[in-house]
Amino acid sequence: MDLRRSFTMECEVTVPICIHGPLNVIEVGALLDSGTTGCFVDKSWTLHHHLKLSKLVKPIPVLNIDGTRNQEGDITHYVLLMIHVGKHAKKLWCAVMCLGKMPLILSHTWLKKHNPNIDWTTGLVNLNWCPPDCKSLLETHFAKLL
Repeated sequence: MDLRRSFTMECEVTVPICIHGPLNVIEVGALLDSGTTGCFVDKSWTLHHHLKLSKLVKPIPVLNIDGTRNQEGDITHYVLLMIHVGKHAKKLWCAVMCLGKMPLILSHTWLKKHNPNIDWTTGLVNLNWCPPDCKSLLETHFAKLL
């Protein structure tokens, strides 16, 4: 089997979310990525939607999968988003970086906390329960860098 030919972008699972921006409500598809430990938002997308960037006290180095430094540089800013997934609301700290075509990535931490039902055949995501603290800020190691 040639894995290069069988792997396609169809393997992506996204969930529709709404973000409360300063000008309006922004509808966007967020990539679910069980391989990341933090949530990320694309820098260009963030600036386009006039979201408030806040500077980190200390930059976070970004490494590629092979251990080399990412050419786009370190993470220097974060944004606090109010997101809605269906009926569930959550304030979410996101590191700001260049992501390319995907504006928002929800991480393993988010997946573990919310434990959505995912149909891997159809790509449908059902968030049928929410943790009791869903309306409070995420307690992540990222928040300690603020």
